[in-house]
Amino acid sequence: MFRITARIAVPLAVAVAVGYPAVASSVTIDDFNDGDDAGWTRWQTGASGDWDASSGAYVLSTTGIVSNLTLVGSVWDAGTDPAYADGYWGATVMRLNATSRADISIRVTGNGFESYYMQWVADGAGRLILARVAADGSGVQLDALDGVAFDVGSAYIIELGGVGTRIEGRLWPVGEARPASPMVEADDATYAAGTVSLVGRVAGTGFLKVSYDDVYFDDAAVPCPADFNGDGVVNTLDFIDFLNAFNAGDPAADFTGDGIINTLDFIAFLNAFNAGC
Repeated sequence: MFRITARIAVPLAVAVAVGYPAVASSVTIDDFNDGDDAGWTRWQTGASGDWDASSGAYVLSTTGIVSNLTLVGSVWDAGTDPAYADGYWGATVMRLNATSRADISIRVTGNGFESYYMQWVADGAGRLILARVAADGSGVQLDALDGVAFDVGSAYIIELGGVGTRIEGRLWPVGEARPASPMVEADDATYAAGTVSLVGRVAGTGFLKVSYDDVYFDDAAVPCPADFNGDGVVNTLDFIDFLNAFNAGDPAADFTGDGIINTLDFIAFLNAFNAGC
């Protein structure tokens, strides 16, 4: 066995640096500028609530005083597209009174309950909860974070994403940078794909009034297999790094994913390298 360093010239067809763009794209699902909520379907028939987009935002509200965890929610009914498997759903959200809570659910399937959801509750200084909910409405908490502000009358971005089995949630004020790290996160393989639901809840007894706007979907970037070192550029450094891993028996060199490191992995990587991205 031997180790290649960056000084070794590798005479391959793709010896120059080839940058490749991220394949991720952002799609605005609805900004409600048309004054209606076309494309959204009420999914919980037992809730007493109204939907109103006439103001240019999507307001979920109850028609009167209600108690504890009454849900008012609607689901995006164009969500059967396979693109809704991996990516990040988000929206601008505002709590319009102190008893209102806001949820976002992703990979919604079946009767509208089966999904992952992120909920803000007012325990202490504010808590984000990431959970999985089953068809019967029962939930399993996956993660939580205390001390999360969500001030009444202020606009925030609420975002929940899934890439493979990785589920990540964030909540931050409009005008501030998106948090680099997830605020709540989990690995869970229960739901693989689905659409999004916007939800409002009531804490204690009171009215519900939550507004949503600018709902978006960012699909996840598709990785480039030949970018072995993950620096966003395909060049001889990727070949060198792969060859070093191959000679060291590093599991990362199992390019075919069959559990064995052999010449088939070398050939598969070489083909991907020469194909570029």
